[in-house]
Amino acid sequence: MRILVIALLFILGLVVGDVSGNWHGSFRVDGGDHDVPQLLTLRQDGTKLTGTGGPDATERYPISNGQVNGDRVTFELTTGD
Repeated sequence: MRILVIALLFILGLVVGDVSGNWHGSFRVDGGDHDVPQLLTLRQDGTKLTGTGGPDATERYPISNGQVNGDRVTFELTTGD
């Protein structure tokens, strides 16, 4: 099963800067009954964003279509078999 996650991060206090680094958080799938932990490792080069994401350091998936536009960060993360 493949799950496509399109994440929008609104980073408080970030006006201009680099979002590169490790980010921890969670999300809930529509209709789900629990939060799913996420560990993101982001690399920013200008407005291009790459990296990996997954529930922990051992399960990682590549980020695609990553962009940084002002205080808005968007990317796609596809997980599954």
